[in-house]
This record gives sequence, structure tokens and C-alpha cells, in this order.
Amino acid sequence: MLYTPTDYSSGSSVSHLDDAAFPSGTVNAVMTHQIDPAEVFRDPGPLAVAMLQDMMTKPPAGIPIGIPTVPRNVKALVGDKSAVITFDPPTNARMAQVTSYEIKVTPGAISKVATTSPVTISGLKNGFAYSFSITAKNALGTSEVANTNAVIPQTGWKATVLDSSADAKHLAVGTYNKEPVIAYSDSKNGDLKLATYHAGLWSTKVVDGNALTGGKTPNDVSGNISMCVGSINGTSTLNIFYADLTKKWLRWAGYDGRKWSYSIVDGNGLKIQPYQEPLRVRTASDVSVHSSCVVTPSGLQVFYRDESQGILLGAVKDGTKWRYELVDGDRQTDFRTTGDVGFHMQAISVGSRAYLLYDSVLSVNTNTKEPLRGEIRLAYRDSAYPEDWKYLTLDSSGNGLAVAGFDVALTNNGKSQSASWFASTINPSVPDQIRWIDMDSALMGLAPTSLSTERFGAPTSPLALDNTGAIFGCQGRLCAENLADQNITLISGGNFSSKLDTSWITLNKNRYAVISKDNKLTLLKAA
Repeated sequence: MLYTPTDYSSGSSVSHLDDAAFPSGTVNAVMTHQIDPAEVFRDPGPLAVAMLQDMMTKPPAGIPIGIPTVPRNVKALVGDKSAVITFDPPTNARMAQVTSYEIKVTPGAISKVATTSPVTISGLKNGFAYSFSITAKNALGTSEVANTNAVIPQTGWKATVLDSSADAKHLAVGTYNKEPVIAYSDSKNGDLKLATYHAGLWSTKVVDGNALTGGKTPNDVSGNISMCVGSINGTSTLNIFYADLTKKWLRWAGYDGRKWSYSIVDGNGLKIQPYQEPLRVRTASDVSVHSSCVVTPSGLQVFYRDESQGILLGAVKDGTKWRYELVDGDRQTDFRTTGDVGFHMQAISVGSRAYLLYDSVLSVNTNTKEPLRGEIRLAYRDSAYPEDWKYLTLDSSGNGLAVAGFDVALTNNGKSQSASWFASTINPSVPDQIRWIDMDSALMGLAPTSLSTERFGAPTSPLALDNTGAIFGCQGRLCAENLADQNITLISGGNFSSKLDTSWITLNKNRYAVISKDNKLTLLKAA
């Protein structure tokens, strides 16, 4: 397709290239018409990729050839007084020069013209069923009709803004001295903030950022956050781990009921410590991507991704110092993995045991860097010693599953513990299931339960779990799943990024979802 011989043969190719311009071993060596002995291509190279992109580009406006065929893969998704319509172009979209798509609503007289998918249809009534017909148009005419599934719009959960000045893209929830607390980011000012619920009212304060006193930093600390509460040396302590985006470090702030203490956990080492070294010290890797922490009788433990090497690290607080370890991602012996681990993680403690749930990417598309194979892993131990870790693979590619991962959640309701994650079955890069399992079943090697989210769209981050249900992103909106009856409902039809965090929180026996809505820290009360 990409090589034209000297004597042109009609239809043989689309570009004329000179073999001599692309010698073996160079980045564009795949552009030659034949392979040299023992020559291997691990990447097509930028020139081949660019040519393929050119071929897929819609040709300039001209004379269309034929009427468009029917739009493909049409689908209607539930909204709040609205529906989201998704579709793929007709198979002859390039040649037919499709100019627009018309969507008609049944029942009613609503009609909308669009040029791309998805399309939001507003003005619908909650509780009533609607279906939609879609046609593609060009200068010669209109395609046949494609009909969607029926949907019933739902009322979203009532929203209450807690902090309108902070975007709260990252957050973590806990309970300290019997009072609910929310640690959250303020990216506008580069701060870490804390909201505390007392006597029916919320109060907020800045924990770190834009300061030099008392161990604080002037750096941007509005990145990833994790929180854990527990007794350390007989004192109940609120522990917050947060990213220093300026330095790519991991920081800690601890509150003992009287004062705050601060420390740099990792990232400010002398060099990036290679993963092959078993005796761990402070590293210079980027450790600002993701973390999760627990407090057990063995002490305060935090786990975090080494973005520079794709491994999972840990640190245990030993007095005023930190003791370091490599948790996973370094080898295939001892039930460990060499996958790229810890893009998402969550840890919980149950008595003396620490559970750590995380994803592992086993292979990626070399061009898009999207995962092609992935698995969900669980590490657990009853101490703070590296040699005591035990490992399980809860879910992995194969048997009809393309990729397991995309996000993870872990919860402890006192009597049992549960884990949840996403999975794709058709397109490796697009999840279509939410999956979950309780810890007892996982330790016995049983399979997880799965639920298709088709009526609400592809499940995406954020993901949060409690003993009743899961919060998850659903194609730009926010949804909830009831674990008991596996029913999915709409939380909010707003535009939610997959880069956000969310969590459940209970106030006066009422459940709420905590998230950034319209760039404000917001509570959404469960219906």
C-alpha cells in the first residue's frame, strides 16, 4: 500500500517512496518494500503512522458518491431530563460526504441536527420512556432510519456545595474523633484543604501549600490525596498523604488533635533507585501519581506508584523516619509480577491485616499506549515487613475478558470487605463492565460478579465503593450501582471528568457522594 515500484502499476499503492531513504535500523525502516534478513519491526515509525492518518482523514468537500448508509451502533443513554445519543458514522461516510445527522424523539416533536456523536437531547420528562431515530444526510439525500433503544430519564441526586472556591479534583474521606472529614485539592491556589463536619456545620482550612512555616511548603500540593486514621503510639492521628506537583514528591501531614506535623515521604532521594535493588532507600523517582495508606498495630504504612519505573513502592513510618520497600512490579517469582503496576490503588486495614488492591498493565498498544492486557492484583500481610506480603490475581485478561483494570475500589464495612474494578470484553481500551467480589470469596479463588453498564454507557473513573453500592463515572455522567439488586441509577447528568476522585460519606445516617461538580466541592444526596 505504501510503496510504489518504478514502473507504476495502476492501483498498486498510494505513495511513491525510495528504499534508499529508509535504511535498515532507522525509525522509518518499515517504509521499504521488502524486509532485510533478521530485520524486526517493533514500531511502524512516524511516517507510516502519518500516512495511515492521512488515509483516514475525511476528504475535502466535493461531489458525494451515493446516499449515506444507515448510522451504526446507535444507542440512547439515560440522563436527567435528557438523553445522550451515541452512534458511529455510516460505512460509506467518506465517499458519501455525510454533512449532518438528524435525531428525532418519540413521542414528541423534538428534533436535533448534529455533525458528530455523542449528542445530548434536552427537554425530556423524567419518568417517561423515549426512543430516538437517527438518519445521516448529504447533498444527495437521507439514509435509512436507525432506531435506538428506549430510555427513561431519571432525576439526579440533590447537590449541596461545600466549598465553591476549590475545585476538589482530588479528595479523600475519613472520620476523625467521630467527625467526618474530607481532604481535597485546590488547584487554583495549589493548596491541600480539609473540611470538617461538626454540630451540623462544615468548616474548612488550608493544611498545606503557599507557606514556609512549621514544615509546610510553598509548592503546588493540589495532586493525588489519600487519608487514613488510627492510633500511633497511643495517639489517634489523622494522616494525609498528598502529591507535591512541583517536585514530584510524596508528602505527609499528620494531626494528633493538637498540632500538625509534616514530612517528605519520598521522591527527594539522590537518584532513581533501580527496581533490581532489594534494599530500598529514598528514591528520586516521580512518586506523585497515586498513593493509599493504612494504620495497623504495626504502624503507619503508605503505598505509592513509582511513575519513573512502573513499580509499586511502600514506606512505613518508624518514629520520625521512613522505612522503604518495593511491593510489586519487579519480578515474576514469589507470585509477583513484572507488569506496570499501581496506576490505581486502594488500601484498607482489618485488625492487623493490610489489604492493597491495585491494577497491573501487562501489555500496551505501542502507538496509543492504551492497555491491551491487564489484571487486578491483591497484596496482603499481617505485619509491616516486606517478606510477609502474599499476592493474588483477582481478575485478568482471557476467557472473554480483554482487560481488567481501569480503576479500583476497596471497602471495609466491619463484617466483610469488598473490591471493585472495571473490565472490557470487546474493545480493550473501552470498559463495559463493573466487577466486584468480597474478600472471603477472593481468598477462596472464586470468580467476581460482573454487571454490564450498557444502558448508562461505558464505566469510567472515578470509582468508589461502600458496603451498599458503587459510585462510578458513566460516559461523562455520574452513576451508582446497588450491589444487592444490581440496579444502576443516575446520580448526576453533569459533565464529570475521568480524572476526578469521588467517595461515599454518611452524615446523620444519610449517604452522599462527594465529588467536584462544576469545579466545586459538592455533596450529592442519595435518592
